[in-house]
Amino acid sequence: MKKTGTREISDASASSFLGCKNGCSYCWAYGLAVRRGRVKPGEWEDEKFDETAFNKHTKGRKKKRVLYGATHDLRMEHIDVHVQKIRQILNDGNDLVITSKAFPEVMKRIVKDFSDEMGRFVFLMDIGSTDTRVIRWWEKNTSSYEERAEAMKFLSEEAVPLGAKLGIIAEPLLDNHPERIIEQLGGYVSGAKIYLGTMNQGANILSITKGWTPEIKKAYDQLVQWQARQNLRELYLKYRNDPRIAFKNPIPQRIGILDGRWDPDAL
Repeated sequence: MKKTGTREISDASASSFLGCKNGCSYCWAYGLAVRRGRVKPGEWEDEKFDETAFNKHTKGRKKKRVLYGATHDLRMEHIDVHVQKIRQILNDGNDLVITSKAFPEVMKRIVKDFSDEMGRFVFLMDIGSTDTRVIRWWEKNTSSYEERAEAMKFLSEEAVPLGAKLGIIAEPLLDNHPERIIEQLGGYVSGAKIYLGTMNQGANILSITKGWTPEIKKAYDQLVQWQARQNLRELYLKYRNDPRIAFKNPIPQRIGILDGRWDPDAL
């Protein structure tokens, strides 16, 4: 069975909060929480500490690569909690994957507190566009592109020399210029990949998180057009020989890659 979602980059995941202040319109965790009755629409940005959920998802996760913050980001408001939980995961014998729409000050605190254990960290900077206007339309309370680029530069200079791995996760791609992410930030990547991915289940999630307004429908339809099969095929052909680039599911299936091989008959 093909791995999808967080299992493409980790063996297990853990979160400390129900909700996420980022307010991303396409957030799968927000949509799922509403469908399961854990929050009401509009409540997701009010983060609530959830010790039960953390213990549930970390129990028995020994000597694995654990993605921390699967359903929320890491922000300075709760940095002490994040440091405590990261320490707990490491003490249990696991390695860490951290995906973040990163604020530089958060990354600096993590590197400072865990400098002796950076060899157990993989940082994946979550960057779907190099245009802050685009970012803020889809991710209203997050860091700017400039802040994420600064955080990535810092990690490249301070964390990578200590043994950390550094990559990018561009999922979802928020515009039709993924090459700008690769060209502007690819030089910082070390020991990890640049993961390119699409917006999945977008219509269902957006109808919950923002309401299916004409404005939302127009923006979503534009993304669907940019991420049509032919465009994804051209993106794959452009970067298939670049060892830094990885295509997250469902891109491989959509363009006809079977068991790592491209099948042109599937297009």
